[in-house]
Amino acid sequence: MKTSIRIYHLFLLLPVFLVGCQTIDNVFDAVDGMFIDQSILDSWVGVPVAELDFHTWFITVPMTKTVTEDGTEIRNYKNSSNSRVTCNTTTNFPYKDITRCSGGESECNNIFYIREGVVTSYQLSGNCRTGESLRPQYKRY
Repeated sequence: MKTSIRIYHLFLLLPVFLVGCQTIDNVFDAVDGMFIDQSILDSWVGVPVAELDFHTWFITVPMTKTVTEDGTEIRNYKNSSNSRVTCNTTTNFPYKDITRCSGGESECNNIFYIREGVVTSYQLSGNCRTGESLRPQYKRY
């Protein structure tokens, strides 16, 4: 049993060894990128703002709107949650203890740039993931 656990831990550490000279930040950026589907963000370019106004997911989160001097409208649909932080520590002798924490504040800013009633860009900032439910739904209004 202990041998299989050690082999399991070796497989968990394998990505770290494969990274080579990359910094740990680059590794986390690469992992974060796995949860963002750029095609979903791109699918909003050229879509009328009315689609955004009645989208079944975006109408459920708070939105702030600003307008720049050149007339570009910027909408931020902020999806956030706050949960209790829990941590577990496991001892893996002779290696260091491993502490894993989950919970806390999580926030994703869904930022849309709009010109003349049409979405020109959709960008994410923060702890974000994409899914098919974020695509435009093209309903008739």
